[in-house]
Amino acid sequence: EQLDLYIQDLIGQNNSLTYGLFENGKLIGLSMGHIKHWYSGTEYYIDELCIQTDKQGNGIGTYFLKEIEKGIKELGMTQIFLQTGSNVPAYGFYQKNGFFELKELVSFVKRV
Repeated sequence: EQLDLYIQDLIGQNNSLTYGLFENGKLIGLSMGHIKHWYSGTEYYIDELCIQTDKQGNGIGTYFLKEIEKGIKELGMTQIFLQTGSNVPAYGFYQKNGFFELKELVSFVKRV
C-alpha cells in the first residue's frame, strides 16, 4: 500500500516526467521524476531510476540515460538532478556517466 501511494505521488503530479525503456515490448528500465524550475534553469529531478537486474552491466543503463538526456533537452531542460547513496553500486554508475557530487549540499532528515 505504501509503495502504491509513493508511485501515485510520483506520477500524479502535473510536473511529473516518466521514461520507460522497452525490449521486445517488455519494460526493462524506468525513470520516474519531475520537472523542477530552478534559478539555474529547468531540470529533470530523478526520484527513481532502475534497470531490470539481469540487464545491468551491459551498457543498457548508460544507453537509457543518454536517451533521457536527449528527451529533456528537447523539452528545454538543462540538467538532471538526483540523489543516491555513496555506498551503493549506482554511485559509481552515475559517476561513470558524467554525474558529479555537489559537495555543498547535505541531506537532512528528522523523524517525528
